[in-house]
Amino acid sequence: MLLSLDRKVLLHTVAYGLSDWYVRKGPVSADRSIAEALEGKPIAVFEATKDERIQYRDQAKKEGIASILSVPMMLREETIGVIRVYTADPCHFNMDDTYFAGAVANLGAIALENARLYEATQKDYETFRQDMLEWRAALGHEWMVGESVTPLEDHNAPD
Repeated sequence: MLLSLDRKVLLHTVAYGLSDWYVRKGPVSADRSIAEALEGKPIAVFEATKDERIQYRDQAKKEGIASILSVPMMLREETIGVIRVYTADPCHFNMDDTYFAGAVANLGAIALENARLYEATQKDYETFRQDMLEWRAALGHEWMVGESVTPLEDHNAPD
């Protein structure tokens, strides 16, 4: 889940293994749903259906979620969202689980940043390409790719 621009809501962007109705259960409030993860700390919840930090406990019970591991997605020391791991059976997540989920979260954050940079580069390239086509059209046939137009020598100029 990624943070909205106003940093108040977590937006589901990718989900695997969850039902469609659970993913669309309602807005996930950043300050009401395992908010500690947004402060940069991984959080493990053993009993998701009873823990007050879980915003949608009844829906989690209906979905069959027993435990949740929530780790922050960090990009340049800023939290941009969280990755959550849900289990059907109660689970005490260990350090290896937390480390692995954190590594996946950080790789996801890097991939998102790379995708944003690629998109920006593509837009810049298209703008540059369009500008070049317009300049070529404005210059007419005086300028061709690979050739430059040099001014004629002024025969009246002193040597």
